[in-house]
This record gives sequence, structure tokens and C-alpha cells, in this order.
Amino acid sequence: MVYEIGPMYVVQIVTDNGSNYKKACRMVTKDYSRIVWQPCVAHTINLMLKQIGEFPEHEAVISSARSISRWLYNHSKLHAMMKAAIGGELVKWNATRFGTNYLFLESFLRRKEKFMQWMGSPELQRSKYVTTEIGRYAHGCLSGLTWWQNLQTVVDSVQPLYGFLRFADQDKFPILSEVILRYNILRHEYQSLFQNDEASYKQYMSVIDRRMRDVSDGTYMNAGNTLVALAFHLLHMFIELMFESLTCSGRIESPHALRIRHWTKFISRS
Repeated sequence: MVYEIGPMYVVQIVTDNGSNYKKACRMVTKDYSRIVWQPCVAHTINLMLKQIGEFPEHEAVISSARSISRWLYNHSKLHAMMKAAIGGELVKWNATRFGTNYLFLESFLRRKEKFMQWMGSPELQRSKYVTTEIGRYAHGCLSGLTWWQNLQTVVDSVQPLYGFLRFADQDKFPILSEVILRYNILRHEYQSLFQNDEASYKQYMSVIDRRMRDVSDGTYMNAGNTLVALAFHLLHMFIELMFESLTCSGRIESPHALRIRHWTKFISRS
């Protein structure tokens, strides 16, 4: 595509983090040093969730919930009983979109009370499904508080990051300054979440910060963010000049103000 469009018209290439994309982009950027590669922000956040999902406490909860889900869905009658008891279906996870693991866990949490009531129902107690090994395991998890507490802790720990993913994965294309702003908000959210647990804060942020460096370092993100900040600064100067004068119209047409307005528009377009 770069050669088809013309390298002189290409400034930056944005792709997923796949090794095939990285190799192809390295070939292009080697030949044309002014072209840079930037990984997709949404895909990068998905990789953050993948890496966090490998933390022992996350892996244990996700694995447990998947085993219970397979038990619920492997038997048509049990599945029908579950749907009637909880009023719907669980969200299924997607093997390539790691954020769906947490949507899956959240769908369990939303129906916690209904699951616990169903576990104590005579219909389920008399069924053959709770007599198997996996049935006894699932019943013990879904009827006990410890499993639900662990589930809640894991889901809460990724809520800020999942909010960042929804922002990056929306239909409109966020500008660079919005990405940086949302990233800083994410940091503050984790500071608040782990205000009494410095070790956990560092554990989560080490994953997030490393992946975010891949998005910004060696790309035009930091430079673009600086230009946007400069544009807002010049715009602020222009507004101040307007209100310093008693006659705003005269101030707007002053040579100094016209120059600021010209450069503000130019930088904003850039």
C-alpha cells in the first residue's frame, strides 16, 4: 500500500502488533526513515489485558470461570435450567480479544444473587449434574462467598484499563492529545484503586507503561501532542489579546493577532 500510494505521501503506518506487520513495517521504515510505525492503541491495550490475565490470581479466576461455563453449556438441559434461573446467557470470551475475558467474568458478577439462589434450588439439587466431580466443584464455587470475592477483585482491578480500551476502540478516531490525556487519567485511577497497595500498583503499571512506550516512543505521538499543546497555547494568547482591549474588533484585526490566528489554524491542521 505504501508503494501504491507513494512513499512521499505516507507519514506514519498504524497496524496491529503482529510480528508479520512489524517485519513489513521495519522494511518500509528502513528504506524511508521519515516514515514511522505505530502500533494500534486498541490492540496494544488488548495485549496489556492479555499480560495482566497471566497474573496468577487472574489466571486462576479466569480458568475457574471457564471450567464452570463449560459445565453449564455442555449439557442442554442444564443450560436450559441456567437460562431460566439467571434470566439469560453468559457473555462468551473471544480467544483473540483478551478484554472479553473480563466481560465474561462481569456477566457472572451481574447475576451473582441469581446464581447463588439457583445453587440452593431443589431442582438443581435433585439433578444428576451436581453429582459429578466438575458439578460439585462448580456448585461449591457458585454457592460460596470466597469465589465471588476473588472474581470481584479481579474484575475491579481491570476496570480502569477496560475503560481505556472502550475509549480506544470507539468508532471515532481519537487525536493524540486525547490518548495521552486518557492514559494519564488511567494512571490516576490506578493510584486511587491501589492507594494502600504500592506493590500491586507497580505490578499493573509496569505492564501498562511498557506497552504505552511502544505506542509513543519512535513515533510522532509525542511530537504531535506537543504541537496540539502549542496550538492551544497560541489560541489562549489570542483570546487574552482580544479581551485586553475595550474594542475587540480592533484587536482582532491587529497585525500581531492576525499572525497568531494564522499560526494557530496552521498548527491545528497539522
